[in-house]
Amino acid sequence: PGPLLDALSGRFARIVLHDRTPGARTIAASRGLPLHLPDGAPPPAGRFSASVHDFAGARRARAAGAEALLIAPVFAPTSKPDDSRPTLG
Repeated sequence: PGPLLDALSGRFARIVLHDRTPGARTIAASRGLPLHLPDGAPPPAGRFSASVHDFAGARRARAAGAEALLIAPVFAPTSKPDDSRPTLG
């Protein structure tokens, strides 16, 4: 990921690494980049955004310091036919 991050630095408003990427927390910490966390993941020491699936998750993420929230599912996902979570849209 080093050469790609180096090439993109300064060209985009924001680069956010997903926490599920191997080594993401180390890379984010060393480069000052924010992380995007799945719902319920423990917050990092630095900046982060979070996926949330209900109001309780949104409150937890904001209380933990999330700068932004990705709220899902807004509509029933067609790519996940077994996903029975209620939609938020």
